[in-house]
Amino acid sequence: MTRESFNDVLHDALVQAGRSGRGVQLTDDNLATVFINEWLKRAWEFAWWPGITRIEPRHFAPVYDSGKTYVAGDCVWYPATNQHYEAL
Repeated sequence: MTRESFNDVLHDALVQAGRSGRGVQLTDDNLATVFINEWLKRAWEFAWWPGITRIEPRHFAPVYDSGKTYVAGDCVWYPATNQHYEAL
């Protein structure tokens, strides 16, 4: 994952818009900030971000096997009830 500072993004957006990246008027900065924030919000709500998505370990739990002995803390998925269980 790469990280960019907001000022770098703002500078690049203004350059792409045909404005000078440095020494622009405050109104240009404000308009660009609103524009960038709106599109970042859309991207945030639309896309799946695996690098920051919390995933429970039990999501990948093995299927319950009645012939196996489990120890405390083992987590399994039981397809009949579509639920996860943890051995006590």
